[in-house]
Amino acid sequence: MNLRIKKPLVSLILTLLLISLFSSSALAYTKTCNIPRVTQAKSNWCWAACDEMDGKWAYYDTSTRTQWDVVWHVKGWPWDPYPNEPGNIYETEDGAEYVTYDNKAFFNNWSPFSLAAIRDRIGLQPGKPFIALISSGHMVVVNGADYTLDRVGYVDPLNGTMYWVNYSDFCSGAIQGGDYIGNVYY
Repeated sequence: MNLRIKKPLVSLILTLLLISLFSSSALAYTKTCNIPRVTQAKSNWCWAACDEMDGKWAYYDTSTRTQWDVVWHVKGWPWDPYPNEPGNIYETEDGAEYVTYDNKAFFNNWSPFSLAAIRDRIGLQPGKPFIALISSGHMVVVNGADYTLDRVGYVDPLNGTMYWVNYSDFCSGAIQGGDYIGNVYY
């Protein structure tokens, strides 16, 4: 092979190598906690479905307690064991602990986690998903973080589907028309 053929071939190989190196670093890096996805059984049970998802992840998916058990434990009465009522932040915290057989302490706060804090929680080994409270009264489980783009992933118990959304949109009305206002977490 003469020098005239080698030089363009080497240049082509080097160019392709550099392009592949730089393009792979530009790809988004995401991490997702593979929580059990649950669809809420009744129209006001987003909080209980979130408790089941987050509680089972926190307890390494060995819990047999479901959203039905959570509602019975937190709100049930002998004459109405499974009322179709929304849960508040404190009832959600109690329900999540109940799913873990009270082996994990859950906490609540009325302040959204920053994007950096969400990335830190999801990036742990194992990750720590959490329940996000939305001002419209809805709750979702945040279980994903994008480390390149400013996005978070969450599972909506309305249908058990995971969605990705920009953090700024997540904070200001992208979910059920409400703002992200607080958390239940362990």
